[in-house]
Amino acid sequence: MRFGWYRFFVIAIAAVAVLAPLVLVFYQSFLDAPFFQPVTHFSLEAYSFILGESDFWAAFVTTLLIGAGMTAIAAPLAGFLAFLIVR
Repeated sequence: MRFGWYRFFVIAIAAVAVLAPLVLVFYQSFLDAPFFQPVTHFSLEAYSFILGESDFWAAFVTTLLIGAGMTAIAAPLAGFLAFLIVR
């Protein structure tokens, strides 16, 4: 493996580029104010606010139903098409 270190370096840079913003968003979700303000405290207010909304649960159930429906359609169709390709 001549380029092993190079691949590792590229994967590490890509992982940092993808995970850094996600870590910041995850951290911010546990604060009661923007993270750049001097006085912030850890709290679960944002989660209690979202989980207490009926619109959130309606959207969540709709997403689950659409995901399950698309999976129920896509899996048998993909199996049938794979069978046709092999034959």
